[in-house]
Amino acid sequence: MFVYRRYPRVAARPAPPGAGAASILVPARNEEGNIEACIESLLAQDHPDFEVIAIDDNSTDRTGELIARLAGRDGRLAALKATATPDGWTGKNWALSQAAARARGEWLLFTDADTRHGPRALSSAVAHAAERRLDILSLCPRALAGTLWERVLQPAAMGYLARWFPLERINDPSNRLAFANGQFLLFRRAAYEALGGHAGVRGEFLEDVAFARAAKKRGLRVENALGKRLFGVRMYDSLPRWFRGWRRIYLHAFDRKPAILLMKALDLLFLSALPLVFVVVLGALAAGAGTMSWPLGLAVAPNALALGLVLVFGAKVHSAVGETWRSSLLHPLVAALLAVVLLDATRAAWTGAPTRWR
Repeated sequence: MFVYRRYPRVAARPAPPGAGAASILVPARNEEGNIEACIESLLAQDHPDFEVIAIDDNSTDRTGELIARLAGRDGRLAALKATATPDGWTGKNWALSQAAARARGEWLLFTDADTRHGPRALSSAVAHAAERRLDILSLCPRALAGTLWERVLQPAAMGYLARWFPLERINDPSNRLAFANGQFLLFRRAAYEALGGHAGVRGEFLEDVAFARAAKKRGLRVENALGKRLFGVRMYDSLPRWFRGWRRIYLHAFDRKPAILLMKALDLLFLSALPLVFVVVLGALAAGAGTMSWPLGLAVAPNALALGLVLVFGAKVHSAVGETWRSSLLHPLVAALLAVVLLDATRAAWTGAPTRWR
């Protein structure tokens, strides 16, 4: 229940001497509202030797134009345009495969256009990975929010994913459970090539998780750590996009298995949402009777305790991604909404509905 207690954190620090060159690779499809701020934060990195490669993944808006304009101002940025996606590939994986072919770095950082990076994000991650002799390092971000609903919904969606993929298990080489976050995925080049690059995960919609699974099977050193002081992400700017996006994430995180998705939905309903319902209903009954009888008291007490634990969990999750505890007060209701997302993912898995990235 109480996540983020003893998990590794990446502290802000300079890159170690002789760390080697780094390449930051950013795919962007219809990201005209994000791409400039993202690239500007990446170009502000304090790593001594790095390049940024941004690739336009066949956008229909001004994304490619904005990347080219930024590249004209700063020689450390290379602007690429992806060719048509071949059969069997997702567009993102094809774009990143082309970008990686142009990269010169000993370290490869894959990140997304909706991220914002502090100036020491790259150097700190490289220093951490070098010190711990990691092949892959993935960081969990702080949640960036522009609206109240984002501050309420987004941390909960991220927190329950962390509960189902706890860091102590996914960081354990002997445990089969694997996970990684493609918003910040740092590879040693040798590890990336050993896994076949993005060609090795060409058809995966969650290529980050696929990389983590493949790396664990090969005995590579993979670590997931907290990085909220280094970078943040604003994943979805509308409720429909939030719903579709998390449905897709949950669907593929659990391998499109209807039984597992259904169990996760029931988990949220019974352990996180129903305690609030029971406390409210039983409290209303007690108020109507004008007294708290001992049977009602026996029923209210465990549900009140469960509700308290849910709220504490919500507060810890919100704190872990940079939000205040006040935004977690609706956590049980958000859990119910996330259960609906999971039920819709269950439907998609059961019917074999195709996945659309955008």
